[in-house]
Amino acid sequence: MNKKTLLLTFVLLLSSTVNCFASRDGWDTVLNRLSDSMYGGAYVKEDVLHIKPIDTKQVQDIISDVAPNADIVLDSPAKYTMAQLIDGQNKADKIWDELKLDYVAISEQNNGLSAGSTMDWTEQNKALFIKTTGIENVTFETTPHSQTQQNIAQQIYKKILPYSFYIATLQKDGTLSLKQTIRIYGSTPLDDTAYGGEEDIAITFEHMPYAKNDYIMIPLREAVGREIEYREFIKNNYSDISEETMKELMQNEFKQIAQHDYSNYTEKVLFTKDNEANSVTISFEGNNFTFYQDSRDFYINGVNGIKRGLYMPPDITDDEIYLCDKDFNMLFKGNSQYLENGEKQLYWYFRSVAGFPLEIEDKLFINVLATAKNEETFRVSTQYDGTIFYRNSYNDKENEKSIAVYEKNGHMMIALQSIPRFRGTTEFLETAWDNKTSTATLKFWGETSKDVSFTNGSNKVFINGVEQQMEEAAEIKDNRLYIPINTLFEILEIPEKNIEWIEPGKNVKVTCGRYTKWENI
Repeated sequence: MNKKTLLLTFVLLLSSTVNCFASRDGWDTVLNRLSDSMYGGAYVKEDVLHIKPIDTKQVQDIISDVAPNADIVLDSPAKYTMAQLIDGQNKADKIWDELKLDYVAISEQNNGLSAGSTMDWTEQNKALFIKTTGIENVTFETTPHSQTQQNIAQQIYKKILPYSFYIATLQKDGTLSLKQTIRIYGSTPLDDTAYGGEEDIAITFEHMPYAKNDYIMIPLREAVGREIEYREFIKNNYSDISEETMKELMQNEFKQIAQHDYSNYTEKVLFTKDNEANSVTISFEGNNFTFYQDSRDFYINGVNGIKRGLYMPPDITDDEIYLCDKDFNMLFKGNSQYLENGEKQLYWYFRSVAGFPLEIEDKLFINVLATAKNEETFRVSTQYDGTIFYRNSYNDKENEKSIAVYEKNGHMMIALQSIPRFRGTTEFLETAWDNKTSTATLKFWGETSKDVSFTNGSNKVFINGVEQQMEEAAEIKDNRLYIPINTLFEILEIPEKNIEWIEPGKNVKVTCGRYTKWENI
């Protein structure tokens, strides 16, 4: 990978990192619906997603349709579309050598480009860049490489970022491979620009991942312990180095770093097994996580701490605990996907930095789904053809959205698709429909572990296998399965004190803290 690609990759990495770590429900859904011709950039500021639309109404309609409750603000209309910015970025290749370009990146917040050169920018060179790319919104920077060789050699990298991510690939024959992408960058005291490189290295774990029922099982203790040991190794051996040493590091030592002896991970992550309770507790960086064999429940910092739910029970051995890819994605930042060749791939990484200039965090970033600080009040009424009114405490603005409800025998019935309106996130909700039995099954994990099933025509609901009676039978209307709204409130564990019936069966006001915020512990 050449320097142009490396630096461009890192600039994009920093811009996307903020999105990743300040994620809110609905953001990805909205951005996936936007084509490159519909907006000119998106960025996060103070935990709010800002979008620069081309056609404000068009983007607003999409938000209202797929994520009406998300914390999204539309800026003033953009001058350039993302498609134009990408095209301009690509056109810069024509003048790369002529202008001695170091990098060209898209600045979504400024709806323009950022260009770095190893020589001073003259007005003539700026004009050539703008004419070639077709983009006038450009931030021109001169990188430290433009200084004398003597000054370059004396630059010291005071802040080192040992960023990496891991990829486990499940081949079609059932075998698994594992690799680590090592990214090491440094920030000098002369400026906030980062320089460095990356390399993919095949690695092995003492406890290798394996396949189970089409899921990839990850050794939690070793994965976390290796990352902690890796960061300490980088900070202890590659801090305060010169640019010349940084270049040598990029050229020669990535493989050596990946093949370093990380067996000390057992000292970084303690493992305590309680055979009587059939549980395992792993401890690292001041936090304890307790898991139970054959159970989807787990606790953070003791049974009186935070209780959360897994997608599936863990596999526990004498010295390791394995979580499936869905649960690993929940606790850390990861994603699993199927490739075109039929292989399944899971990649994950641990939060490394806070802000820019680069700052290595003292602790790994563990995702703990926390109730939003600001509660929201909903008014659901059959009087307005099922319009739901809700007040978002973020902007103290009342919004409205059509929702499917109706009255039956003095009870309000609501479609199952409405759950995200109250719950706040669909990231950890999985639904299934059995045509033969006309049964809908909901699987919750993350903030809770709960399996719920309804059958058309039956007033029975099963919550984690326990049968309960509903005040009305579930029924299908307009290809949607409806249940009593009181049952929905029970499933979502909304306290009775937060539910106020203005008119029984027709008009209700409910206040709930929606699960929209991921926090570190």
